[in-house]
Amino acid sequence: MTPLAALAGLALAAWIVAVMAALRLMAHRLPGRGIGWYLVRGYAFFDAGQWAPSGRPAQRLFLAAAAVFFLAVVAAFVAALATI
Repeated sequence: MTPLAALAGLALAAWIVAVMAALRLMAHRLPGRGIGWYLVRGYAFFDAGQWAPSGRPAQRLFLAAAAVFFLAVVAAFVAALATI
């Protein structure tokens, strides 16, 4: 397995974990905010103040998965450039 393939697999796994954490967060919406409010405001997933306190663990998992995804994509880009 090449490093690029490994990084792509890591990015995919992190993305799936982030999606699952975001779905879990939907159970911890603030009163008066529908799913549509969050769908058009993607930044809300990165802000703990946009969720009920009970959703903090799911929000931390989302942040960690998003960070791993970002780092894996950057590392894959560097690995791809290194093969040129």
